[in-house]
Amino acid sequence: MIGRTFGDVKAKLTGWAGSLVPEWAGAMFWGQPKAVPLRFRTSHLKRADDILSIDALSQETPRPGRGEDIAVIDVLAPAEFFFERRLTLPPSARGKLEEMSLLDLRSRTPFELNNIYWRLGKPIVRGDAIEVSQWIVRREDVAGWKRNLKKNGFRVRKLYVDNENAPTAIADFSDEILPGRQSFRRLNAALVSVAALALLTAWLYPGWAARSETRALQLELETLRSEALLERRKVEDIRKAEAQKAAFVDAVLLRPLLLDTVRELTVSLEDDIWVSTLTFTTSRVVLTGEAGKSAAETVLSLGKRSGFGNPRLSGPVSRTARGSERFEITLDLGATG
Repeated sequence: MIGRTFGDVKAKLTGWAGSLVPEWAGAMFWGQPKAVPLRFRTSHLKRADDILSIDALSQETPRPGRGEDIAVIDVLAPAEFFFERRLTLPPSARGKLEEMSLLDLRSRTPFELNNIYWRLGKPIVRGDAIEVSQWIVRREDVAGWKRNLKKNGFRVRKLYVDNENAPTAIADFSDEILPGRQSFRRLNAALVSVAALALLTAWLYPGWAARSETRALQLELETLRSEALLERRKVEDIRKAEAQKAAFVDAVLLRPLLLDTVRELTVSLEDDIWVSTLTFTTSRVVLTGEAGKSAAETVLSLGKRSGFGNPRLSGPVSRTARGSERFEITLDLGATG
């Protein structure tokens, strides 16, 4: 049942798609044989080239004036040749018309699915119900029609119910006319797939290439950033080393030496000055001693020396029993002359 339903739906979709495609395109790309639509009437009188007497269906009468030529046709047979069942279904069955009509056909008719062709007509909504016609024809009758038409020089591609509405295709015999069309379809589908894949690749490749290039550039950028950080650290280390080197050179070459300071003090101090204590650092020197005349004059005399800066009394001045002044003088040290 599922296979039958799937086949019916597939046939219906194929027919709908075929109606949208020009006949030459269907013949070229879809393996659809070209055919001429012919209507059949119950009257024996022939009124037009596209309408034949029903005798062509019911009798094996050779077709006059056409020799042995075989014409491919679509048969539009009168609705009287088919069994019509009118079904009334609820609106909820709109998407399941095929399944419900098949179930109704199996349960309410004596027909075996292997012995008939059937198709639904166009559904019509009337109020709260959906009305649809189910057209049925015996395979045995269709085989007889095809046999008679072949005797008359015709081969049937499709069989239609020529009802008052749009004709309804009930059977398709295209595979009998072109047995290899399935392979032709597969080949065309493969070619179309390859072409579509090539177009898709051509469309997506620039983006894919740009994406790959972007990733490569991002990786390169990250690498360059890491290298820049390492180089910055190296530069900072070099600057620190240079600063330490410069500080070392300054400390070695520019710091005041004790020997030079003592020599300078010896030259700068008067003979009546006696130094009892000398405290030396690289930035200053503190003298403690006695001046025979005046501690203030000693400060003034030391200020005149280029090697000492900012001489000052950093402690109290007191007079001793001998009449000299006891002092504490602090000197800032600079470059010795």
